[in-house]
Amino acid sequence: MSMNCMCPKCRKMLSIAEQFAGQPMRCPFCASMFQAPNIAAVATAPAAPPPRPSAPPRSSAAANPFAGDAGYDGPAPPWQQAGTQPKHGPEWPWLVGAAPPPDGTQQYDWQKVQPMSADMVRLAPGWHKVRLGMSLLPAASMLVFVTLVLMRLLVLMIQPEPYLLKILLLIGIPITILGLLGCLLGCGLCCLVPQVGKLRNLALCAAGAIFLAILAAMLAVFLSFALEDPGIQRERASMMGFMTVVRGMAYFTSLILLVAGGLLYLFFMRGVARIFENRRLAQHLLYYLLFFAASPVIGLFLYMLFGGTAYVLGLTADENSRSALNVIYTVAQFVLFAVVLAGFLMMVRDVRSSIERAIAPNKA
Repeated sequence: MSMNCMCPKCRKMLSIAEQFAGQPMRCPFCASMFQAPNIAAVATAPAAPPPRPSAPPRSSAAANPFAGDAGYDGPAPPWQQAGTQPKHGPEWPWLVGAAPPPDGTQQYDWQKVQPMSADMVRLAPGWHKVRLGMSLLPAASMLVFVTLVLMRLLVLMIQPEPYLLKILLLIGIPITILGLLGCLLGCGLCCLVPQVGKLRNLALCAAGAIFLAILAAMLAVFLSFALEDPGIQRERASMMGFMTVVRGMAYFTSLILLVAGGLLYLFFMRGVARIFENRRLAQHLLYYLLFFAASPVIGLFLYMLFGGTAYVLGLTADENSRSALNVIYTVAQFVLFAVVLAGFLMMVRDVRSSIERAIAPNKA
């Protein structure tokens, strides 16, 4: 639920949630501080007497903060009679509103606030694009993850023939590319966020890092196919070592860029949560951001753990043992990826819910 209030300085209509009733607020248009009206005080306040032109002006501006504004000389509203106002208060940087009356003669009457129209206060257009982008990310991310898991496990467990492997790659690679393009599109829509703080710069850097990570991953896959081709091995025998080094560099570069893009996007979501006054979500995003940054280290630890244990037990001698070890490590790696992805999707869902709760009152 929300109530309507007019800024005493710029005289623009604002929508205030009931939880902020009676609290100090900052106008998003003129940045002036004022006390939000108390619902009970506004409902039970007596009618203000008509202004008297012959009455002397008040000596204290705190007793009547509206003295001299558009000829108003009546009593101060109940929420302005508390005294000194705090210096800080929540803001609404996600709202936009209509221009004030051109003549400037509209009087502030806190007892006769008219219902707000959709043109006076509404959500800034860029936030709708951000919500749409965050709606695309879960489906696209799940599509990429499930496709990669199925293809990797089928190759490790079934070990298909070259022709069947090409068929699997023909199906899996386009699906993976479509999912990655969906993720890139979702990040691109988030780049349309309104200019609040450094959110747009964070979204742009995250989308750029993810785009470069996709290009590096495609280069690594292309070089892998080239190195497995017998014809290229015969014709480019002198360049096989160089291509192998470039493939490894492209693979690790894609991982580094992907992690960097994820970190930047998490900082972006944390900024959104702080703007919409969701401090609990901002704290959860900080915890998850630390876990996301530590996930590559956890993956390296798992690799060393399984590899060292297999070396001590002597399981790396034959090919069957190495294949079994590779399957076990791959399963552990995908479990770690699933945990990271689940946390990321939960954070995206909560941030999108914060935006939708700000949209809902303006649709009513």
